[in-house]
This record gives sequence, structure tokens and C-alpha cells, in this order.
Amino acid sequence: MKRFAIVLALLLCGIAANAGVYLEVKYGPWVTNVSETGFDVVWVTPDVSLAAVAVFPDDGTSYYAQVRPRFYETVVGRRVARNYHRIHVDGLQPGTDYRYRIFGKEQLSIDPSYALNYGGERDLCKEFKVRTLDKKAESCEFSIVNDIHANAERYRKLLAPLDRKETDFVVLNGDMVNSSHKIDTVIKYTYDVVKQYIAELPVFYVNGNHETRGSEFHLLPNIVGTPTGTYYYTFRQGPVAFLVLDGAEDKPDDSVEYSGTADFDRYRAEELEWLKQAVKDPEFNSAPYRIVFVHIPPLARQDAWYGEKQLHDKFLPVLNEAGIDIMFCAHMHAFHYYEKGDFDNAFPILVNSNTDRVDVKADAKGISVRVVGENGEIIKSTKL
Repeated sequence: MKRFAIVLALLLCGIAANAGVYLEVKYGPWVTNVSETGFDVVWVTPDVSLAAVAVFPDDGTSYYAQVRPRFYETVVGRRVARNYHRIHVDGLQPGTDYRYRIFGKEQLSIDPSYALNYGGERDLCKEFKVRTLDKKAESCEFSIVNDIHANAERYRKLLAPLDRKETDFVVLNGDMVNSSHKIDTVIKYTYDVVKQYIAELPVFYVNGNHETRGSEFHLLPNIVGTPTGTYYYTFRQGPVAFLVLDGAEDKPDDSVEYSGTADFDRYRAEELEWLKQAVKDPEFNSAPYRIVFVHIPPLARQDAWYGEKQLHDKFLPVLNEAGIDIMFCAHMHAFHYYEKGDFDNAFPILVNSNTDRVDVKADAKGISVRVVGENGEIIKSTKL
């Protein structure tokens, strides 16, 4: 079985041999935190290694035809060796296709003074392509999945129909796993089981309440990668300004499940102050359309949980004044579409189920929304 795993890894990643030793890729790569001028490449190696990313235009030339720009993981100006690699690429052009390759040097030994001994650098995987965002683009197309809860088969089935040439990015709207007890489990079921798609299709992540649970929850932000380093942030593609919010946990801070470690009320209060400023940003206000993602819907239902009420009472009034066109939520494991005014909301709220995918296109004609089941059936289609 071990021999088969090694052979399979070599076939998938084209790893070259050096003195009979292989540096493998355990998980990834995938692309996150994409912007007009850059993106993050993330992957995991079973052994500690020095990582690098080479980026070059998608112009048909061979990688080996000339010296290509390299990007590294550094801390205070020095490269660091790790298992979990996230490298930021910058200096790129908006709306442009690029190719990238990942590399690694295995760490062989550490001298107690200064010396570090590394093996030769290896090309870890084949070339992948990625396109930067462009706020001047005429349209924006993206898809949303959520509440997968480590169901790899359903996850792959939902992403398989996507056209990576037409789709700008995918939004993971929370609860992709059951908990963050083991970071490797989170990585495997959030990213690696669909790496054939997201190695080239950028991912934007929305924190769910299940990701906040488990002993290694604090390791996830570095793997996810966001523009702000937090789970709440904004970005822009074409005519749409996007606002990503973190609803955090749906239970009160004194719930026994957190053993006295929860401080979500304070966290949401800090996020709320950030939100009040974010909706005033000219980049956000100048967009023809404004879309919000948050895992927990801000509803004031009679049987609503604590987190829902917090979002409804404190966040919704700010959003109602921000000219939001539509909000996409999850959490309920069932499809719901709430019209304006159903719960004091000044914009429609679409809650996606755990078995469907939402496809969205925004252009000069408006915002088209289509909810598609895992077997391809159309659940809902609407135009805003």
C-alpha cells in the first residue's frame, strides 16, 4: 500500500528524484487570496522543506526558456522551512492569466549554531494556471458551496461542472468540515479532495461555526489566506464589491461546549466596528453591485439561535444602509429565499442548502442567480 501511494504521488505531481530521495506534496496546491495584483499558493509537504513559487505569463513559452520570478516564505527577511506552505505572489497585472509552479528543498539537518543543510531543489508539481481579478471587467461569475461537512463525494460532484475558464472564483460558505480538531483533516476535506479544480480556480473562504470548534482551530487562518488576515474582509471583481463576514459561533459564549474558552461576543463587536467603516469605503460604494457572504443568516426567527439574533440585531442595521443587493448564507442545511422585509432585511437573503451549488453572474444586465442540485436539477433561478 505504501509503495502504491508513492507511485501515485509521483504520477500526480511529476516529482523528480534526487539521490534516491523524494520530496512529496501531501496536500495541494490550491489558490486563495487572489486580487488584481497577486494571489496566495498553499500546499503541505510531509517533511519540513524550503518552499518557492515561480510565476510566469501564460504566453506559451516554456518555463525553462528564461529565468522566472521566484517568491518565498520569509520572516523578517529570511526564508523559513515548514510543512505548511503559503506563499504570496505579487506585482501582477489585473485580469491576466498566469502560470505557476511550486518547488521545495528538503531540510536534511540543522546545526546547533548557524548551518542548515538542504537537499537539491525539486519541481514538485506540473504547471497550473490562474487568472487575477479585475475591477474593470464587464462581468463577474462565481459559485458557492457550503455545509459539506467532509462529504468528499458530494463536494466533488458539485464542483465538477464548473467551467474554470468562465468562473472567476469559488466561495466556500462555511462548515466544510465538522470541526477543526485536526488541521490536516480540515485541509484534506476543504481543499485537497477538490484540488483538481482549485489548483487553478481561486477560493474565497467564509468561516463557519463548525470551523471554530476543535483544538487546532487557530491554525486555520494561515491556511485559508485572506486580504486582512481575519475572517472578515472585502474584495472586488468586475462590477461587484464583495463583503465577507464571520458569524462565528451560533451559541452563547458560556455554552459548555467551549469549556470557558469562547469570546465570540467581543470578536463580533470588533468585527462590527470594522464593518461600519468597510461599507463607507469608496471602493465598496463605487461598485454597481454589492454582495455579502456570511455563514449564519441574520434572521429573527422565533426559534433563532443566539448567533442569528446577534447578526440580526447588530449587523443587519448597518448592512441595510449599505445598498446591499443580495446576501448569501448557509448553516440551515435547507434552501430558503427570503424577500426584502421578511426579517427587517432591506435586501434578499438566499440560504443555500448543504446539497446544492449557487451559480451567480453579474453584468450590465443585472445579477443572475441559479441554484443547482448535486444531480444538476435547477432548484431556483432568479434575476435581480
